[in-house]
Amino acid sequence: MASAHASRLDARKAASSKGMGASHAAHHQGSRPVAKYCNTPDSDAATKRPPRVSSTVVEYRDLATGMSRLVYFITHPDVVIDPIIPVPRWPLSERGLARMRRLLRQPWIAQLEAIYCSTEQKAIDGAEIVSQATSLPFRQLAALGENDRSATGYLRGTEFQTTVDAFFARPHESIRGWERAVDAQARIVAAVEGIARSAPGSRPIAVIAHGGVGALFLCHLKAVPISRAEEQPGTSGGHYFLCRMPDAVLVHGWMPIDAES
Repeated sequence: MASAHASRLDARKAASSKGMGASHAAHHQGSRPVAKYCNTPDSDAATKRPPRVSSTVVEYRDLATGMSRLVYFITHPDVVIDPIIPVPRWPLSERGLARMRRLLRQPWIAQLEAIYCSTEQKAIDGAEIVSQATSLPFRQLAALGENDRSATGYLRGTEFQTTVDAFFARPHESIRGWERAVDAQARIVAAVEGIARSAPGSRPIAVIAHGGVGALFLCHLKAVPISRAEEQPGTSGGHYFLCRMPDAVLVHGWMPIDAES
């Protein structure tokens, strides 16, 4: 694992010489000042590399190179929390729907050429809003889903936070039957790489997914070990970052979907 990661770092340096569930954590925001949920795999001896940062409004012609595509990775915002319903079936709340509609004010929405989302209801709800505004169809991919926590189902308060802490601290282990962090990261990275290679057209792509796998993906782009430090801000989801794939270049980090354009 460490040698593969080091090879990836060397490849990136050579190229440059010629980018959890908040829906679950939102329910517990009173119990922990930073209750964001990220799942991010490791790379033990990885050297931190500062991300390449650009402005919010990006001209895809300036940043896309060859077969690469710009990808806006968007996390779903606020959801309706119902302990009786499996977490993947939770829909966006009224506030979450309103926040997704505010995302449509971003000037880059008009540049999109493809939309993808996970098969979880909250991501589908978000994709439908972007799809209706752009007249683009959207495609659902199970591989874009949040890390699998079905072994425990919904957990409350301290129990949830303790489990999440262990999840990040021991990424090679399955904590209480949860999907391992290293596996969740490999899955989301492969999914977005596949989208970038196969999506029609050449303009930017929107991926509507989840905070946990989003943080895992961000750690991959930054070439840093698993850490909750790469989670999206706040506890209600609804952020995005921009990257270039499949060459894994981070253009800018987390920004709120309802920020003024």
